[in-house]
Amino acid sequence: MLLYFQEGLMCQPCWDQIVAIEKEMPKFKALGVARLVSITGDPLDLIGQKVADEGITSPVLSDSGYSVSDTYGARAFGMMNGQMAGHSFILVGKDGRIRWRADYGGEPNYTMFVPTDVVLQHLSEGIKQPA
Repeated sequence: MLLYFQEGLMCQPCWDQIVAIEKEMPKFKALGVARLVSITGDPLDLIGQKVADEGITSPVLSDSGYSVSDTYGARAFGMMNGQMAGHSFILVGKDGRIRWRADYGGEPNYTMFVPTDVVLQHLSEGIKQPA
């Protein structure tokens, strides 16, 4: 499962990222990614409306207290000085272990959208590295 920690409703590039990945999901599946799950601190009702507006089919979870984000250290890499998660991808294997991680939102580049081919390349290279 590929977890995508994102800033949420105020970040349109985050939603564009999900849409872009969904379009290329067969390529992710070829690398062993069974599912994309996005995680944001926004309230569930507002997330539901945004998901519908964007036509997103992947689960988007509300982490309103940031407990999941903090468990994975995702707020350390956001643009808002730890106030919210931002632009972290974490591949979790069936055994629950982290197989790959990429944090794009923090210093020095503060990247808000990563082209899907770049994510795929980094993922492919990362899962080939010994754990």
